[in-house]
Amino acid sequence: CYGFDPRAFFEFAQKRFELIYDEHLVVEDEGGIICSARNVPLEQNLRGIWKRMGGIAMVASAPEKRRRGYIRELMRQFFEDMHKSKMVCSTLYPFKDTFYGSFGYVNCPAVIFGVVNPMQFKLWRNLPEGYHVERLTFDEGFQLFKEIHGQAIETIHGAARRPEKRWNEYEMRGRDWFAVVFNSKGKAEGIMAY
Repeated sequence: CYGFDPRAFFEFAQKRFELIYDEHLVVEDEGGIICSARNVPLEQNLRGIWKRMGGIAMVASAPEKRRRGYIRELMRQFFEDMHKSKMVCSTLYPFKDTFYGSFGYVNCPAVIFGVVNPMQFKLWRNLPEGYHVERLTFDEGFQLFKEIHGQAIETIHGAARRPEKRWNEYEMRGRDWFAVVFNSKGKAEGIMAY
C-alpha cells in the first residue's frame, strides 16, 4: 500500500516488525488481517512542555475491505487506549486531511521535501568563518544525528522526543547519508539526513 517493492522490502519489514509489533492494532476476519495501524509512544514538545504523545502511523487497509468502518474502529481504540494511559495528544501524517479532520486533527506545518545533488554541498561557501560542511556515511553520522536532534527538539514546538526503541528502528534502515555543519571548533551544529 506504500509503493514499496515487497520482495526488496521484505527482510527489512520482517526485522522491523519484530521490534515494533507491540505498537500495532489489527482487524482480522476469517481470511486474515484486513487492516492495521500503529501507535508509536513518544513525547511531544508543546510550547516547551513535554507531553506523552501517540504517533499514529502505518494505517493501512486491504483495498477490498475499505469503506466499512474498520479504520475508524482502530482509531477509536487508539484514542481509548491513549486516554487510559494519559497520553494527552497525538500526531499523524494523513493520507487525506478531511478524513482525519473528522477525528479532530488539524494540519501541522507541511513537511518539505527537496531534491539536492550532494555534489553541490561543496559549493556552500557562504558559511560563517571557520564553519564547514562534511558528508558522512550513516555509520559515521548516526550518533551526531541523535545528539543534534536531541538538542534541537528542546526548542521546537511540536517536535517529538524519540525513545531508544524508535532510534533502533531508524538505525535498522542505515541507508541515509548526512550533511553535517561543523563550527570553527569542530563541533557539529546542524545536520541533514538524506
